[in-house]
Amino acid sequence: MPLLRSTPYRFASILSWSILLMAIVAAYGYGVCFNSFYVPGNADKTLYHLSNAPHQLSGTIMAFLIIIVLDIIAAWAIYATFGLYRPRLAQLSALFRLVYACLLGTAISYLQSARHQLDAPGAIGAQLLQDINMFIDTWSMALILFGIHLVATALLLLKKGLAPKLIPVLLLLSGICYLSSNTLYMVYAIPYSYRERIDQVMALPLALGEILFALWLLAMGNKRCRSLLRLRDSFANAA
Repeated sequence: MPLLRSTPYRFASILSWSILLMAIVAAYGYGVCFNSFYVPGNADKTLYHLSNAPHQLSGTIMAFLIIIVLDIIAAWAIYATFGLYRPRLAQLSALFRLVYACLLGTAISYLQSARHQLDAPGAIGAQLLQDINMFIDTWSMALILFGIHLVATALLLLKKGLAPKLIPVLLLLSGICYLSSNTLYMVYAIPYSYRERIDQVMALPLALGEILFALWLLAMGNKRCRSLLRLRDSFANAA
């Protein structure tokens, strides 16, 4: 595994910056752009907001496309950083993040459909809202996979105490929350207005685990990932 035996601290830095950039882009794409035009259950208001500011929909699409690219980079960096330490868990974590990114791409296609409808003459609010709701439903399905990714990452870090215990515990809680909340959305068809309120309340706690993980990775990368390098050397000597 020549890639993993090179300099894993660099991959840790790449992973950390990918996560941090993702948080910034998501805050803009979802928190600023998407929430500026989407009114749950109200097609007329959603159409009105989009007609007055169509660039917000384009900004949402662009932001989520960037997130997909960063997710793919993060999936690769997870395996490159931790693959030698726990290969099966690292593969599982990276795989679920990749599948999440693919499903998120499917979700974005519904926003693209909404943009085409908006550009066409005589746009109908109900059709726009249906596409946007399909985006939310598909994204919720994707977030279930993202929750599994976080659980796998937490278990990876808990093994032999590679990271401070707070980080994998927060990642584990975040993963369970993603799994439970989005499964409830799918199974019980919770109205979008209630979903939005729940997501707003849970946004910061859910993001906290990944942000702390990214900051720890950044610090580990700056120290040239000494713990992983020592582990790599022990593996090399044993071989």
